[in-house]
Parts: sequence; structure tokens; C-alpha cells
Amino acid sequence: MRASAQRAFTLIEVAAVVVILGLAVTAVTWSLGDRVRSAKLTDVAGELAIRDAMARAAARRTGEASYLRFDLNAGTLSRLDPPLRHPTPPAGTTDRIAELERVSRAVYRLPVGFEFAEIRLADAVHRFGERTIVVSATGVTADYAVRLSDRSGDTIWMLFVGLTGRWMPVADQGMIDAITERLKTDRPDAR
Repeated sequence: MRASAQRAFTLIEVAAVVVILGLAVTAVTWSLGDRVRSAKLTDVAGELAIRDAMARAAARRTGEASYLRFDLNAGTLSRLDPPLRHPTPPAGTTDRIAELERVSRAVYRLPVGFEFAEIRLADAVHRFGERTIVVSATGVTADYAVRLSDRSGDTIWMLFVGLTGRWMPVADQGMIDAITERLKTDRPDAR
């Protein structure tokens, strides 16, 4: 009888396959990681757009100015609305409600790893501290831009058009510079 020869993989062949699989998994993880970060940055930008729209709607609904307060150090965005007023003050009270400071209705905290890197208006650039954007009773703001960044260095500029409330992402720093420079020269008090 003839002994059947069994063929098996050598240790070197198995090691080579493991290394190739490891490289393939690393490449897939790396490429998906960039997409996940980019999608997260887009989600955060969408949240800011919603907060801006809510402040505009609140101002139009109440007929009074509302405010968006960006705290660049804490990574928060607060919507400040007029205090709630009773149509007629309860008996035995004064109308102290009208004297109260504006009430923070909603505070949005950026997710961990994200920051407001910069806020620009026609007349100022802010990289730290607080900046308040006034939303008029008709829901109009000054044009402004917000630069969002994450830990990996990915950045997105959000340009808010004050008259309409629409926003657009802007990837080019030079374009933001040109737009804010143009806004400076188009202001009525700049002429």
C-alpha cells in the first residue's frame, strides 16, 4: 500500500497570511476612521445650524430679540431669550419678571474632542472667551462665521447669512477672509 502524502501549510505561509490580513484590516479601519470623523464634524455643524434656526424662530415668535452666546473656552452655545412674562402679574406682586435677566433656554455643549476654534463677524475675530450674536425680533442677525475643529485637526467653517439664516460650509480659509473683508467694506458705517 502506498502512503498518502498529506500536504499542510508551513508556519511561514500561515504567518504571511496573518500579516496580509492585518494590513488589510488596518487599511480599512484607517479609511473608515476618516469618514467617521468627517461625518461627526458634519453632525456637529448641523446641530449648530439647528440652534441658530431655533433662536431666529424664538425671536420671531416673541417679537423680541434673542441672543446666541458662544463660549469658546467651554465649548458651549446658549440661546438667551426674553424672560417669560405673565399677561397680568399675579395679585400682590410687582412686575419684577420684566426686570429679570434674559433666560438661557437651551445650552448645547460640543461633543468631547470638538471646539469652536474661531468666530468671525465683519468687525471682529474671536478665538477665546464669549461672543454673543444678537438675533433681532424679526429673526435677523449680522453675517457671521464659525470655525469648528476636532482633535485630529479637521476643520469646517460655517458661514451664516444673517438676513436669511441659511448657512453654508466653507472649506477654504482664504474664502472666509475674502468674505469677511468684503463685509467690512459693505457696511454702511464703513463708507
